[in-house]
Amino acid sequence: MNPIRIPELYCPANTAISPFVDEAILQVREWIIRFKLIPHYLLAKYESQRFVHMTARFYPKITLTRLVLLSKFFTLLFLSDDELDHESNRKSQSFWREFAQQFMGVISGDLYFPPGSGNPAFEALTDCWSDMRRLSSLAWQRKFAESLKQMYRAAFWENANLVEGKRITIAEYIQLRQYLGAANIATDAIEFAYPDLHLPGEIMELPQIYTMVEKCRDTICWANDLFSLAKELEHGGVHNLVMLIQAEQGLSLRRAIAETVRKHNNDVLEFLSSWKSIAGEGVHRSIVNEMALRLLNLMRGNIDWSVMDTSRYYGFSFADVPLSPKIHIID
Repeated sequence: MNPIRIPELYCPANTAISPFVDEAILQVREWIIRFKLIPHYLLAKYESQRFVHMTARFYPKITLTRLVLLSKFFTLLFLSDDELDHESNRKSQSFWREFAQQFMGVISGDLYFPPGSGNPAFEALTDCWSDMRRLSSLAWQRKFAESLKQMYRAAFWENANLVEGKRITIAEYIQLRQYLGAANIATDAIEFAYPDLHLPGEIMELPQIYTMVEKCRDTICWANDLFSLAKELEHGGVHNLVMLIQAEQGLSLRRAIAETVRKHNNDVLEFLSSWKSIAGEGVHRSIVNEMALRLLNLMRGNIDWSVMDTSRYYGFSFADVPLSPKIHIID
């Protein structure tokens, strides 16, 4: 299969990564081995996916302690997603719901899995989440828990579609995609990564801030749909914007890819427009700017990790298409 050619994605931010990435890799690897999360023969495959690099690119100014904890948490999400995505589990609603119920039980504090309880994944989650709770506010924990519930509700929706063979619309997919990809988890984790970044309530309620967060999540997902397209085509996936555009609008694969790139780039422009409309005024200007930069880190970090670091995606390359529009890079 020839590589799928993708026009370059627009993201006006410089590449950045935490200087603690190598130390975090060692700590997370020791934790994975201690909790026996991955069979030894699969460790090399896990390490080639470089989940710690993803976290280090998402939050390049994070402390080592918080980088390690978020890397552990995201690793668990990836590993459980891979497990739940196995064909043998796709049609088992009871498997999905029992797993989600136990996961959320740990997050709420209702369930506790000590070492040796016989469930490595939830033992590791208990260990990681206990440390995250000590370093975060109750308000953030409740917000984060609600985001996890949204993620699982979207997963149930996707699983039901696969079981029933349901054809979904682009509109349905756009509405739920940020939760399917856990992009909402990534944006909500900004407050954990940077505990000194506090946006007052009156700022968080601004429609421009809402738009910035939503567009950040969306662009992460559209980029992911492009990078994972070859794998989706190979394994018969259907929850992918490129494939939905191709089917619903009757386009060639090449045109559908171009439309997805166009949507990605337009959403980036809408993010920038919303930021510009509020960044220049008011006493909270520096806080708004800081939040916008942290969101840009997620958008750029997702692209850089997907292209430069992980083995999770394959079968694509960037086409030699000029990047448009031209806007200066934001540090």
